[in-house]
Amino acid sequence: MKTCPKCLSQVEDDSKFCSSCGNQLFDGFQEKTEEKREGRFCRNCGKEVSVGFLTCPFCGANMVSGVVTGNPSSSRGYSDNRYLRSKNHTTTFVLGLVGTILVALNYLGVFFVHTIGFILGVIGLSLASKDKKEEMTYSKAGYVLSMIAVISGAIAFLMGMISGLINA
Repeated sequence: MKTCPKCLSQVEDDSKFCSSCGNQLFDGFQEKTEEKREGRFCRNCGKEVSVGFLTCPFCGANMVSGVVTGNPSSSRGYSDNRYLRSKNHTTTFVLGLVGTILVALNYLGVFFVHTIGFILGVIGLSLASKDKKEEMTYSKAGYVLSMIAVISGAIAFLMGMISGLINA
């Protein structure tokens, strides 16, 4: 008897498909699956997952096709952090988006909000840079939006300075 990797039902050794869920079975798959089930860690969030889970209960990632054996934070000559989503992922995106909106409002006539947008953009860039340095996945959209907020905020500041000097 071998185990279906999808539904964990017991099926005959010569079966090509699982009788419970219809999943296609491959020869020698059970040995590979059993090796992967020892000391499983989710590649997406890095948390340890108990044997028997097909998806990570913490983030929902597929545990059958993408598992890391052993401790993902251990040094093995390469970093598994690139598979971990950073805690700052959503924060970076929100900071970049709000910063860009505030800077855009300055160009639409709401003055001095570009300063807050600039500051939020700088914070977003620092969080994204920290994640990049630690080789974790970071919000590329948040990084770009933060960069837009910083550059546009700096331009708005310079334009304000120049117009202030001209009008003085």
